[in-house]
Amino acid sequence: MNIGRRTFAFSAASLLAFPATAQEPWPARPVTLVVPYPPGNAADISGRLLLEPLSTEIGQRLVIDNRAGASGIMGSAAVARSAPNGYTLLLTSNSPIASGPWVTKNVPYVVERDFTPIAGIARGALVLLAASDVPVSTTGEFVAYVKANPGKTSYGSFGQGNLNHLIMEMLRLRLGLDMVHVPYRGSGPAQLDLAAGRIQFLFDGAPGALARIKAGQAKGIAVSTLKRSPTLPDMPTLAESGLPELRGMDAGGWVGLFGPAQTPAPVVERLNGAVRAVIPAAQAKLLEQGLETFTDNSPADFAAFVRADSEKWRQVVLEAKIEPQD
Repeated sequence: MNIGRRTFAFSAASLLAFPATAQEPWPARPVTLVVPYPPGNAADISGRLLLEPLSTEIGQRLVIDNRAGASGIMGSAAVARSAPNGYTLLLTSNSPIASGPWVTKNVPYVVERDFTPIAGIARGALVLLAASDVPVSTTGEFVAYVKANPGKTSYGSFGQGNLNHLIMEMLRLRLGLDMVHVPYRGSGPAQLDLAAGRIQFLFDGAPGALARIKAGQAKGIAVSTLKRSPTLPDMPTLAESGLPELRGMDAGGWVGLFGPAQTPAPVVERLNGAVRAVIPAAQAKLLEQGLETFTDNSPADFAAFVRADSEKWRQVVLEAKIEPQD
């Protein structure tokens, strides 16, 4: 994949009015939400929390179709190929949209050409964890420790190009740190090795991080987003460290709703309105998962957010010289 700069702008047909080809009013039959992950992923959890209220709001049944594979790319590609009639939608976390295309070879879609952004669902922080025996408890101590041990400290990820890999690379690049990356196949092995002290550092989602901190398996250092996490309100952000290199640092995960390109604008607007109508009632349950809701959340707002997030990870991949994988 050519990772050089390109214009990331959703096509006019994705964001502007597009005449519906079908004569029937939408929705006249059930709507499928393709979640490109197995059950238990943040997108799947968010979707199941919203399934019933969204169904009520649009007056038609929504069903979740889990189509896992290739870190979300397989299910996303299926939606990109589907008819733009509002009956097949993509409910996904950020990976196959914002970061996956930069770290994966031969992605069978171009995000800005093949998808219509509809609404953000939720977003959340990752937590920088240290193994229990590592003598650090603040961001400043983390930086000092790594700089005192160049090339000797290791950090894990849930896979090459995973969000927790890219956030650590962003941190490493900003601070000039020399660390060893240890990619794992999924979250479980990385979390176990952190608890055992076989790796020193790991970024993990807020709920999982809290569980490991409470169990004494790891120490929490800071959260990755600009705002503190509601799951760990007493934990500072990286940006709060006082280090000038981390000023304004804001990196986290998110879940959003997309249609294929050329989804009719009336359908997009109705779905966006439905999401915004039901989110407040689901907010408490989303917070239990370490997730917060979007504030500015029109289709155009969400498209701009996705565009900026994608560009951020493109830059990290480029500067860190991360090679796309098959």
